[in-house]
Amino acid sequence: MQGATLTRPQPRRLDHGRLSRLRAIPAATWAKLGFAVLCVGALIGYLAFPTYPTYDTYYALIWGRDVLHLHVPVFQVYRAPTEHPLAIAFGVFAALFGQSGDRVMILGAIASFVALVAGVYRLGRLTFGPLVGAIAALILCTRFDYESLAAQGYLDFSYMALVVWAGALEAARPRRGVLVFSLLAAAGLLRPDAWLLCGVYFLWCAWPTVRAWSQAQELPNHAWRTLLGYAALTVTAPLLWALVDLAVTGDPAYSLHSTAGLAEQLGRTQGLSNIPAAAWEFMVRLDKLPLVLGGIAGAILALLLTPKRARVPLVLLLSGTTVTWAHHALIENDRKNLVRGLLITVLLGITFTSLQAYEYSHAAFGFKDGIYPSTFFMATGFHGAHVIIGTIFLTVCLFRAIAGHFKPDHHFGFEAAAWYWHFVDVVWLFLFVCVYWWGGGGVTGE
Repeated sequence: MQGATLTRPQPRRLDHGRLSRLRAIPAATWAKLGFAVLCVGALIGYLAFPTYPTYDTYYALIWGRDVLHLHVPVFQVYRAPTEHPLAIAFGVFAALFGQSGDRVMILGAIASFVALVAGVYRLGRLTFGPLVGAIAALILCTRFDYESLAAQGYLDFSYMALVVWAGALEAARPRRGVLVFSLLAAAGLLRPDAWLLCGVYFLWCAWPTVRAWSQAQELPNHAWRTLLGYAALTVTAPLLWALVDLAVTGDPAYSLHSTAGLAEQLGRTQGLSNIPAAAWEFMVRLDKLPLVLGGIAGAILALLLTPKRARVPLVLLLSGTTVTWAHHALIENDRKNLVRGLLITVLLGITFTSLQAYEYSHAAFGFKDGIYPSTFFMATGFHGAHVIIGTIFLTVCLFRAIAGHFKPDHHFGFEAAAWYWHFVDVVWLFLFVCVYWWGGGGVTGE
């Protein structure tokens, strides 16, 4: 009789050959596959769930339709939003589709969201690797409020996509130039924030030429022509925006005035006592609590670990806060707090200049002691001159505020000085990273 034997079932082994083949697929192929899936999903959502544009987007379509029919758009209507030149240009294109124009505006916003996700992946891959890029893109895709806002045609996605792709292209090839400037200029036709980004990028691109010139090196003629071209691209967005306002309303700064007036009409201006709570709520809603807490922790660590380096930028950034406080007080016709905010801002500007003078007098090197010292004194000195100019501007505004020259609906001189001061803040952040943190790591100690 044949005996029977019991055998234990063998566990299933992983197909290491299949895993190896999957690992062998290049990251770029996975990225293309993910992008294709995202595009298909976005298109299915667009077709399956019809939505309609939000307030700003509908006005862009209406104004674009006016332009298409050779009519002058009417910006000065009751509670009309701020016009955005690039959105109006896209509205002209969408108006070609007649009654379906609003759906074309929605499609543009969804396409911008897809481009934003792709740009975030590429920026993350170029800076930290494919895995980080993929995680960043997945996090963005799981922010379902973003998909909801894109489905409502919000214009901000086009702005964010242009800025992120400008950063990705710059990360791929530093000082790329025209292409990055063009993307930032296009973004500047959607939001004025990009004007500052474009200005800082111009300084970044111009720095090697200026440094070589300061060292008495011979420069080819095309170097200066290139800088002039970059300067022209830098001012393109604010110039075109002002020209559109001038052509339609006769006031080149109409968008600036109307935005403040509309915020007051809609009750979006915050009282001074509510500004801290409103600012905290806005940051938490926008960046989420862990990121806000991380930023606060970073500022505290900077003060504890590098107090000498942190005090100067914090003084300047604090002055940007106080000038914003003064601006809010002016909008609310609160002359007392307007004067207080401007006075504190001027005193902080003087403090910054005094700290910089103290730093110069105690520096361990001179202007001619090498490349870094020459760069340090030239960059920080040039910026310091602008701080002095801005302080003078704000001092004049302070005396005008005391004299009662500014009104909630008529204060362009103050707004111009405030924008200049914020630009000085942003440039200092760039200088602090390049000159103190990155460039001066081994030059001076704490």
